[in-house]
Amino acid sequence: MTGPKAKSLAAINADPRDHYHSILNQAILQYATDIASEFSSELHLATAYPTTMLAIQDHGDGRTDKDYYEKHCQEYAREFNLNEDYFHIEPGPTETMIPALLQDIDAKLLILGTHARTGISALAIGNTAEQLISEVKTDILVLQPKHHMIPLERELGK
Repeated sequence: MTGPKAKSLAAINADPRDHYHSILNQAILQYATDIASEFSSELHLATAYPTTMLAIQDHGDGRTDKDYYEKHCQEYAREFNLNEDYFHIEPGPTETMIPALLQDIDAKLLILGTHARTGISALAIGNTAEQLISEVKTDILVLQPKHHMIPLERELGK
Protein backbone atom coordinates (compact mmCIF):
# COMPACT_ATOMS: atom_id res chain seq x y z
CA MET A 1 0.00 0.00 0.00
CA THR A 2 1.35 3.42 -0.92
CA GLY A 3 0.48 6.82 0.47
CA PRO A 4 -0.61 9.88 -1.45
CA LYS A 5 1.81 11.29 -3.99
CA ALA A 6 3.91 14.28 -3.01
CA LYS A 7 2.84 17.42 -4.81
CA SER A 8 4.84 20.15 -6.48
CA LEU A 9 3.65 23.45 -7.89
CA ALA A 10 5.02 25.13 -11.01
CA ALA A 11 4.17 28.84 -10.95
CA ILE A 12 4.23 30.57 -14.32
CA ASN A 13 3.06 33.78 -15.94
CA ALA A 14 0.79 32.45 -18.70
CA ASP A 15 0.27 35.78 -20.45
CA PRO A 16 0.57 34.70 -24.11
CA ARG A 17 1.56 38.23 -25.12
CA ASP A 18 4.65 38.23 -22.88
CA HIS A 19 7.47 36.65 -24.87
CA TYR A 20 10.04 36.89 -22.07
CA HIS A 21 7.81 35.03 -19.63
CA SER A 22 6.98 32.44 -22.30
CA ILE A 23 10.70 31.62 -22.55
CA LEU A 24 10.96 31.44 -18.75
CA ASN A 25 7.81 29.28 -18.59
CA GLN A 26 9.49 26.74 -20.88
CA ALA A 27 12.40 26.40 -18.43
CA ILE A 28 10.08 26.18 -15.41
CA LEU A 29 7.87 23.53 -16.99
CA GLN A 30 10.78 21.46 -18.31
CA TYR A 31 12.42 21.31 -14.88
CA ALA A 32 9.07 20.79 -13.13
CA THR A 33 8.04 17.89 -15.35
CA ASP A 34 11.49 16.30 -15.03
CA ILE A 35 11.35 16.57 -11.23
CA ALA A 36 7.77 15.27 -11.08
CA SER A 37 8.71 12.33 -13.26
CA GLU A 38 11.88 11.52 -11.34
CA PHE A 39 10.12 11.57 -7.98
CA SER A 40 6.70 10.33 -9.15
CA SER A 41 5.07 13.45 -7.75
CA GLU A 42 1.85 15.16 -8.73
CA LEU A 43 2.59 18.35 -10.68
CA HIS A 44 0.24 21.31 -10.33
CA LEU A 45 0.44 24.46 -12.46
CA ALA A 46 -0.51 27.92 -11.21
CA THR A 47 -0.91 31.26 -12.92
CA ALA A 48 -2.59 34.46 -11.83
CA TYR A 49 -4.20 36.77 -14.36
CA PRO A 50 -4.82 40.51 -13.95
CA THR A 51 -8.07 41.59 -12.35
CA THR A 52 -8.21 45.21 -13.46
CA MET A 53 -11.52 45.87 -15.12
CA LEU A 54 -11.92 42.15 -15.76
CA ALA A 55 -15.59 42.41 -16.62
CA ILE A 56 -14.97 44.74 -19.58
CA GLN A 57 -11.57 43.45 -20.66
CA ASP A 58 -12.46 42.23 -24.10
CA HIS A 59 -9.69 42.18 -26.69
CA GLY A 60 -12.05 42.68 -29.60
CA ASP A 61 -12.80 39.00 -30.01
CA GLY A 62 -15.13 38.45 -27.06
CA ARG A 63 -12.35 36.91 -24.93
CA THR A 64 -10.94 38.11 -21.62
CA ASP A 65 -7.48 37.79 -20.08
CA LYS A 66 -8.70 34.72 -18.23
CA ASP A 67 -9.63 33.09 -21.55
CA TYR A 68 -6.18 33.83 -22.99
CA TYR A 69 -4.37 32.51 -19.90
CA GLU A 70 -6.45 29.31 -19.93
CA LYS A 71 -5.77 28.74 -23.62
CA HIS A 72 -2.03 29.26 -23.12
CA CYS A 73 -2.04 26.79 -20.20
CA GLN A 74 -3.82 24.24 -22.41
CA GLU A 75 -1.00 24.64 -24.94
CA TYR A 76 1.52 23.94 -22.17
CA ALA A 77 -0.56 20.90 -21.15
CA ARG A 78 -0.17 19.44 -24.63
CA GLU A 79 3.53 20.30 -24.90
CA PHE A 80 4.53 19.01 -21.45
CA ASN A 81 1.86 16.32 -20.97
CA LEU A 82 0.32 18.09 -17.98
CA ASN A 83 -2.91 17.09 -16.27
CA GLU A 84 -5.37 19.98 -16.64
CA ASP A 85 -7.18 18.78 -13.50
CA TYR A 86 -4.19 20.22 -11.60
CA PHE A 87 -4.35 23.70 -13.15
CA HIS A 88 -4.99 26.68 -10.91
CA ILE A 89 -5.79 29.76 -12.99
CA GLU A 90 -7.03 32.52 -10.73
CA PRO A 91 -7.43 36.29 -10.68
CA GLY A 92 -5.29 38.47 -8.49
CA PRO A 93 -1.67 38.96 -7.55
CA THR A 94 0.67 35.97 -7.70
CA GLU A 95 2.16 36.93 -4.33
CA THR A 96 -1.21 36.28 -2.69
CA MET A 97 -2.33 33.30 -4.76
CA ILE A 98 0.76 31.10 -4.45
CA PRO A 99 1.14 30.91 -0.64
CA ALA A 100 -2.55 30.08 -0.21
CA LEU A 101 -2.45 27.48 -3.00
CA LEU A 102 0.68 25.80 -1.62
CA GLN A 103 -1.12 25.35 1.66
CA ASP A 104 -4.39 24.21 0.05
CA ILE A 105 -2.79 21.47 -2.03
CA ASP A 106 -0.04 20.68 0.52
CA ALA A 107 2.75 21.05 -2.05
CA LYS A 108 6.27 20.16 -0.93
CA LEU A 109 8.07 22.07 -3.70
CA LEU A 110 7.47 25.38 -5.47
CA ILE A 111 9.14 25.84 -8.85
CA LEU A 112 9.11 29.34 -10.26
CA GLY A 113 11.22 31.67 -12.33
CA THR A 114 12.75 35.08 -12.16
CA HIS A 115 14.22 37.46 -14.65
CA ALA A 116 16.55 38.59 -11.86
CA ARG A 117 15.85 42.24 -12.42
CA THR A 118 18.09 44.66 -10.63
CA GLY A 119 18.16 48.35 -9.90
CA ILE A 120 15.18 50.59 -10.55
CA SER A 121 13.21 47.97 -12.53
CA ALA A 122 13.34 45.60 -9.55
CA LEU A 123 12.04 48.34 -7.28
CA ALA A 124 9.36 49.53 -9.68
CA ILE A 125 8.18 46.13 -10.86
CA GLY A 126 8.98 44.14 -7.75
CA ASN A 127 10.43 40.69 -7.68
CA THR A 128 7.76 38.03 -7.25
CA ALA A 129 10.27 35.29 -6.45
CA GLU A 130 11.86 37.39 -3.74
CA GLN A 131 8.49 38.18 -2.17
CA LEU A 132 7.43 34.53 -2.23
CA ILE A 133 10.67 33.30 -0.67
CA SER A 134 9.88 35.22 2.49
CA GLU A 135 6.21 34.16 2.45
CA VAL A 136 6.16 30.42 1.82
CA LYS A 137 7.18 27.58 4.08
CA THR A 138 8.09 24.98 1.46
CA ASP A 139 11.14 24.13 -0.60
CA ILE A 140 11.63 26.46 -3.56
CA LEU A 141 13.47 26.08 -6.86
CA VAL A 142 13.96 29.44 -8.59
CA LEU A 143 14.99 29.34 -12.24
CA GLN A 144 16.09 31.88 -14.80
CA PRO A 145 15.44 31.68 -18.55
CA LYS A 146 17.18 28.75 -20.26
CA HIS A 147 19.86 30.97 -21.83
CA HIS A 148 20.91 31.95 -18.29
CA MET A 149 20.73 28.38 -16.97
CA ILE A 150 22.85 26.61 -19.63
CA PRO A 151 26.18 28.19 -18.54
CA LEU A 152 25.35 27.41 -14.91
CA GLU A 153 24.53 23.79 -15.77
CA ARG A 154 27.83 23.47 -17.66
CA GLU A 155 29.72 24.87 -14.69
CA LEU A 156 27.96 22.53 -12.26
CA GLY A 157 28.71 19.58 -14.56
CA LYS A 158 32.48 20.09 -14.23
